[in-house]
Amino acid sequence: MPRRIPTRLLVVSYLRDHEGLERLEYKQAAGSEEESLPPAVSLTVHWQTIRSLIDGVHARLGDVMDLARLRRARDGTGIDGPAADLAAHVLPKACFAGVLEPPLHPHFDITHNLPAEIPW
Repeated sequence: MPRRIPTRLLVVSYLRDHEGLERLEYKQAAGSEEESLPPAVSLTVHWQTIRSLIDGVHARLGDVMDLARLRRARDGTGIDGPAADLAAHVLPKACFAGVLEPPLHPHFDITHNLPAEIPW
């Protein structure tokens, strides 16, 4: 019988206040009405920077796909570097462990705004 991985719904939203401060908010959804939840975790972001980093991941992925179409070796070409750069800008300092208590794994509920563009 396959082992079940415990998951929790994690809502990720992009918010911008009246002063132009941008942030990503990570908030755990309750499993029941009685359950107390940790507070939301906010991360200050600059969407233009994130957009540029997403474009970098897409470009590198295109490079890898081009090499595959040509049946050429990657020779170290991969998305790890651009993906790590993006992760450094969009993940909370403690990663998902700072939002979800172990052993829970995130099941994303991403609002239909800018976080939907991040290749999670």
